[in-house]
Amino acid sequence: MGIDLFSPEELDRVSQVRSPSEIVKGFTGTKSVSEAASLLASGADSLLLTKQKYKEEPNGKNLTIAVSRIPHPKRPNLHRSVLKADK
Repeated sequence: MGIDLFSPEELDRVSQVRSPSEIVKGFTGTKSVSEAASLLASGADSLLLTKQKYKEEPNGKNLTIAVSRIPHPKRPNLHRSVLKADK
């Protein structure tokens, strides 16, 4: 497991972003970091959890997080295979 880094241009190409921010663009050059990076890193086409914002008091530091699931191929229906083998 490693850390994936994306350019602002790569992040801007993600069309499934649900919470774009002009404020974020002013700081980072892209309207989405957490949602776009989550989707790019996972290869998913949707988010399990849209951007959530946390503000730490009293220093005012901010954190955002978005969650997506890494897609996996469907597993074979093992139950059905076992039943056929018993016959």
